[in-house]
Amino acid sequence: MPNKSKLAKLKEEIEEFGGIASFKNGDWLMKLVRKSFSTYYQNATPEFFAAKYPNLDRDGIYKKLRKSAVRQSGIVGAGSGAVVSANEITALLTGGEGLVGIPANLALALLTIAGELLVVSKIQLELVSRIARLYGAPLDLDDPEDVWVVLSVALGGEIAQEVGKFGIKIGGRVSQRAVKGLIKGETLAFMKRLASKVGMKLLQETLATAVVPVISIAAGTLWNRWLTGKIAAAAKKHFSGIAAERIRDHLLL
Repeated sequence: MPNKSKLAKLKEEIEEFGGIASFKNGDWLMKLVRKSFSTYYQNATPEFFAAKYPNLDRDGIYKKLRKSAVRQSGIVGAGSGAVVSANEITALLTGGEGLVGIPANLALALLTIAGELLVVSKIQLELVSRIARLYGAPLDLDDPEDVWVVLSVALGGEIAQEVGKFGIKIGGRVSQRAVKGLIKGETLAFMKRLASKVGMKLLQETLATAVVPVISIAAGTLWNRWLTGKIAAAAKKHFSGIAAERIRDHLLL
């Protein structure tokens, strides 16, 4: 568990994203993306890649980015050491807002887990933004729906199925620009719901890795590494598809 000074910093950072209530309903992820993604994307310039990865082609750089992010996220998973029981997870998810009404040990565990989730999510968002820039995918930084698509596909299950039902396919645009303008309200509402579901799913999975003592450290490491690898693969497929579609559209003009 973190010491008092680190705990205070964790609590302050969590409050920036809406506090514990935001983590429970999943809204924290959309806030994190809006705060961080555009900066990550803009910083991933061609000059950055050339200086950091000289003599590597695009796919070579992708492999380096993926390897580094997987390693970093695994380290974070091993470092938290937050251990709670299945019953305590229920208490964490149903307790009072702002940690009110939650026993001190559970409040500490929740802060630790939420802190880990924030750090890992930042690593993954930076990875996604760099892959997008690497493959030349033009993104609307004020409405980065592609981020939700990538994360949803990586998580799989019902969330990925919901993306498919909405007509969104990995490897291409969420919708054509002309169509998107007509259904902007519907698309935006769907993306907000999707972002919240992804945020809740990430919290639930992170909590689940902390259930069994000792094993929780290994489980957290493996989960973070596995998901980060899946996100990298989904991002590469999605954003290289966007870039290829952009080239085709240009040739047809």
